[in-house]
Amino acid sequence: MTRHRFEAYLDKVFGFSGLVSSLPEGREFPQHSWKKVFDAVFLGAAMQIPSLLQIEAECGDGALAKRIGPISDDTLGYALQRQSPEPVFALSCEIARRLKRNGVLHSDWSRGLVVGAVDGIEPKNGS
Repeated sequence: MTRHRFEAYLDKVFGFSGLVSSLPEGREFPQHSWKKVFDAVFLGAAMQIPSLLQIEAECGDGALAKRIGPISDDTLGYALQRQSPEPVFALSCEIARRLKRNGVLHSDWSRGLVVGAVDGIEPKNGS
């Protein structure tokens, strides 16, 4: 398993692997560790892979095959459904604090702009 510069940067600046490893497991008898699931989804998002099915394909024989290894989209979905969102939110807040403290959000490359993404579902009425 080779580490790319992106992951090396995350570890050097944020201790990212340690932070992810400290996230609690939401399943009782996981076949794959939560860190493996998180890494697959996180790196898939960083690579702008739009679906869990495509992340599964990349983990099987694509760009993430050596880094993550085989994992099914069902496993990814099952693990994500059972993970408490609070620790993941706390991790993102910690990263944001460090970015702010390191002055990244005020650097020339960001031109003073900060982007935030929020996703959610709209509940439907049972009518």
